Amino acid sequence: MVMHYYKILLEENISLRNDLNTARTYVEGYGLKKTNSTIGAILLLVANVGVGFGVNLLTASQTWPGLATLFSVRLHGTPSIQTR
Repeated sequence: MVMHYYKILLEENISLRNDLNTARTYVEGYGLKKTNSTIGAILLLVANVGVGFGVNLLTASQTWPGLATLFSVRLHGTPSIQTR
């Protein structure tokens, strides 16, 4: 009789370990996705600011600086700032 309860206890213990491992995997996956989405949002913000500057320069009758800003964002992903 004791062996019967021991076997049930072991099966429940194994089931709980599997559930715990599954929960840990979900938590790790959520953390990774959250980090990746934060990085993506920051990069998108930087790119949009560069595009905004390029469009602003184009509409201000400064064609060359506007095009240079837009192409630098398109080629490199972030605007390149040059000082004279």
